[in-house]
Amino acid sequence: MEAISGQSYSPFIYTGGVNSTTSAHIASADDPVVGFSNYCHSGRTTGENCGHTVSSGTVCTSSGCKSPVIVFTGGTMIQGGDSGAPFYVGSVSGPDKHIRGHVIASGGSTGYAEMWSRVAARFAVTIAT
Repeated sequence: MEAISGQSYSPFIYTGGVNSTTSAHIASADDPVVGFSNYCHSGRTTGENCGHTVSSGTVCTSSGCKSPVIVFTGGTMIQGGDSGAPFYVGSVSGPDKHIRGHVIASGGSTGYAEMWSRVAARFAVTIAT
């Protein structure tokens, strides 16, 4: 996620494979529901992948520890280059997507994402819808 200004921006994210030009409309942003099992990410390296199950916890990297963060397992896991990718869920009744955070790290079969509420509070931002 990036705090940008000075222009108009479209509320869309890329979906599909790594070289896809397919996009989906962003309808909202909020934090994820722990235990839900069909979250997705759309990364530069791995493309769009779904089937992630969310829990919460802490992640520690060489730059320190963060808590709370989104902890997710299942589905095709993120890889190097996917950092910053949107972490989202699809609509039950349509093609819209709903942002829940952004990818920050992985370790084996576990991925980590920053929660939307923490990004919004830290940078005083809203999401384009």
